Amino acid sequence: MWSAAAAAALTFAACYNVVFNYAGFREHFRMLTGPTVANYRIVEPTLAGHVQLARYTVDLMAESMGWPLFLAAVTGVVVAVARPATRAAALWLLLPAVTYYVGVVDLVLYTYDRFVLPLCIIGSVFAGFALDGWIGHSSRTSDAPSHAAPWTWRA
Repeated sequence: MWSAAAAAALTFAACYNVVFNYAGFREHFRMLTGPTVANYRIVEPTLAGHVQLARYTVDLMAESMGWPLFLAAVTGVVVAVARPATRAAALWLLLPAVTYYVGVVDLVLYTYDRFVLPLCIIGSVFAGFALDGWIGHSSRTSDAPSHAAPWTWRA
């Protein structure tokens, strides 16, 4: 457990260049948590504002992923959390998404499509889980049209 935490801390420090640019990291953190962020807010810092931001973030995820993949991701989350065999792995995979949302998006009270990309990556893993369960390892050709349907909706 400690080795995973240490790996996460080192990865964070490397990604944010903390060692070589501590002043820049500190200033970035100050900007995210200080009064400057009020100029960018799209919702008020109230319960209703947080709910509105969550809805907006979900809408951005659906738009960014496309509705078929988004529905597959939601299905994958529900199925993975519901199954005892996959619950622990699903919750561990959801942890970075939840902490990212709470620690970044909900902190600054604004979001753009680029802010949901990390959430879409995690959602894509769950979508793959759901689609694997739906498609299975079948080699029946009669299933081929239904398997292709989610990928042809934009064509």
